[in-house]
Amino acid sequence: MSSTLAETAPFARVPFHRRDGRPTLDDLWLFTGSVCNLRCLHCYTGSSPANRTLEPLGRSDVSPFLAEARALGVRQVYLTGGEPFLSADIVGLLEDSLAVAPTTALTNGTEPLERRLADLRRLREVHGDRLGIRVSLDHYEPERHDAIRRDGGGRVRDAFETTARNVVRLAEMGFVPIVTLSAEVFRGNPVPPAHVVRATRDLFAARGARVEVKILPAVLIQGAQRARTAQEPPSTGATEEDLRTTGTDPTTLMCHKSRLVARRGGRCRIYPCPILVPSDEGSIPEFLRFDLGSSLLEAVERPVELAHPSCATYCCRARGTCGNG
Repeated sequence: MSSTLAETAPFARVPFHRRDGRPTLDDLWLFTGSVCNLRCLHCYTGSSPANRTLEPLGRSDVSPFLAEARALGVRQVYLTGGEPFLSADIVGLLEDSLAVAPTTALTNGTEPLERRLADLRRLREVHGDRLGIRVSLDHYEPERHDAIRRDGGGRVRDAFETTARNVVRLAEMGFVPIVTLSAEVFRGNPVPPAHVVRATRDLFAARGARVEVKILPAVLIQGAQRARTAQEPPSTGATEEDLRTTGTDPTTLMCHKSRLVARRGGRCRIYPCPILVPSDEGSIPEFLRFDLGSSLLEAVERPVELAHPSCATYCCRARGTCGNG
């Protein structure tokens, strides 16, 4: 795709999913806030202990969106961040979400999760497999993982062993954790994806835990990755020609069937997906065009313009998705 074409051709637009003529929401994402106990080198949301760009979501914030989601036939709820288990309301948020649909919490698997293991055991006893846990891991080799996972002060820390220990604890409770690896696992490591999946499963099998593995196919040039490397995205958004060239069916894209709720400036707003959210105050203007309003019923009536570089690089070219599949 030439830069001239990207600059002059209109961006492709993705209509929302309809079943029997009615909008139907498959995935509802809840962004619990930008705060995280870690400061990872490639974090596309730039999450850290000091990041307050996206504010914490409380139960009262989420309640009307869960009601709308139920009316739209939601099939899955995801809680992401930041680190969701830093939320004071995380147990209530999980309970409320589970009352509406199967729910997955995404986590770095370190101390915030560890402090909630007893709560997760109780929730699993009530809800069984309706509750899923996705644990991010950047590499199956501890040293490579820990080189990326920095503490709040940006220092290397032994995050790998903490995360691995908690994955095993989750498995002992009956969970089958989904271990999610970023494309950083391939940096300086020229192995096929099947090798990464096998090595990760074997790693946890040796510790007595069964896990599923998901690999995110590309590193997003957003947030900490962009700030750290001064790297600019390789292109603008995706045009209709880009969809044809990459063989992308718009109905397979996240924004065709998902919406995300985030809180900023004291108000909850709807975005198309978990990628198209600001990582800091400076990036807010970049994502204003993806603000779809203040209600899900309003947001599902608005097509999404594939105007961000990540729409082209991650969703169309790399065929990336953020869901469990």
